[in-house]
Amino acid sequence: MGRFFEAFPEVVMVASTNGTNAAKYKLFSFMIDDAFGHGSTAGQYVQHALVENESHACMKDAITAFKENNPSWDRIRAFMVAKDFGEISVLQRESPLARVLICHFHLKKYLRTEMSKAIYGGLHGVDVDRVEDSLDMTVKARNKEEYDRGFRASYRSQNTPFLIISFETGTPARKCGLCTGGAMSPTSGITPTTAWGALKDILKPEMELDECVETLHFMQSTAELELTELSRRR
Repeated sequence: MGRFFEAFPEVVMVASTNGTNAAKYKLFSFMIDDAFGHGSTAGQYVQHALVENESHACMKDAITAFKENNPSWDRIRAFMVAKDFGEISVLQRESPLARVLICHFHLKKYLRTEMSKAIYGGLHGVDVDRVEDSLDMTVKARNKEEYDRGFRASYRSQNTPFLIISFETGTPARKCGLCTGGAMSPTSGITPTTAWGALKDILKPEMELDECVETLHFMQSTAELELTELSRRR
């Protein structure tokens, strides 16, 4: 998929998948959106990396391999991640020109979980809908003014969990969670899925590493042939 990445390098989706092999290695995947709009529900894979765990060192190795195999990596302007805040610092360090966006669905789910904790008053201690409304305003902002308006809504009540949580995790919302307009908007969930299905439905926990890699090679080759044929027709 290298040549397709060269054509659509601006936005890269990053996801890790568990339960793909008997060795319990994590599958770290890079996906792109393409000219046919598959990225909204099913991206096109550019590269996979089987790593021992999701440590910074392993993620750095996966990103380094991706950069070595895709010279156009310096044209990336946005990474979208699911919910692993550990990925953010590594991506920011390895691609300083790109902004890291958190998937809208996973961000809201994370906030709901955090706001239910006793430190914020438990399940009924916070107006969850109000916090989510302010989040939606920032995510769906079409320009900086609308983004700032939504972000200011978070200040209307003292000790708003949205702000406290973002600062406690070291991921200020202004820097990593939200879009400020443009063609890309993180309003859909990220799942490692393509036109040939979800990885977790194809790769099984009982697969040996060799079988896992061979399956990925076969599915990727098939997907490339199909995408090449589709691009010719367009």
